Amino acid sequence: MPIMIDLVARHAGQNLQKKPLEPISRLAPFSALIISITMAIFFIIRYYILEGFLIKKLYGRIYTDLNELNRRGFVNHHIAGITKLIILFVAAYPFVAITFGKATFNTPFAPHLTSMITMGDMLIVVAQMLIGMYIFELIYRSKLSPVAVMHHIGTIIIGQSAIAISLKLAREPDADIEFILCTVWGTLRISKIPSAPGYQILTFPTQALSISSRNSSHTSPSSSIASFLSVTDSSVKSFFSPASPPQPAPHVRPW
Repeated sequence: MPIMIDLVARHAGQNLQKKPLEPISRLAPFSALIISITMAIFFIIRYYILEGFLIKKLYGRIYTDLNELNRRGFVNHHIAGITKLIILFVAAYPFVAITFGKATFNTPFAPHLTSMITMGDMLIVVAQMLIGMYIFELIYRSKLSPVAVMHHIGTIIIGQSAIAISLKLAREPDADIEFILCTVWGTLRISKIPSAPGYQILTFPTQALSISSRNSSHTSPSSSIASFLSVTDSSVKSFFSPASPPQPAPHVRPW
């Protein structure tokens, strides 16, 4: 995370400092509704489409011969891959325009269509999609490494915290910058499409998933502890950081 902060500060620091202090999106208070709809869509895709007929039709015995553990991993890789592609396709433009360009969260996403959808609206939706993807994996997969569990839980907590603190900009004047930093980190995560195990699973699903499960069971305790401490530290800083003094002009960043 310090490396990413330095990277943003080097290439977009001056640009971000000039951004007006404004709410991320009018959809931020409805994050629970957005993620609920996302989880419902994941269930429909998983139950009625992928497990219902599509995967069996595409892979035949390659899928039906897998045990339950590997089947769940196989289905999850498809859902994660599709979700990441959608996020990358939808969020690339608003992310670059806000972080490195002159756009703000309230800039229209498609001004030529006279749409009321803003850049911030799109980023809130894709953020909930990414968080929902990790929640789905935690619930659906039969086996996860301790590092993966800590990573997913940390992503969920930190992502939702970044949105929640933006609802009180007078108290958290840097909330929008923190949200942008979260999108930078999220960009690195979704850029792995598909991951190396994904290629192996599509070609040799039984061998690849067996190797993945075996590696998950041999995760070092030190890696798990390091992930846990990192997640805890970031969460505590997000929730219990000291309140900033009231700002005289809440619509302009006080830098």
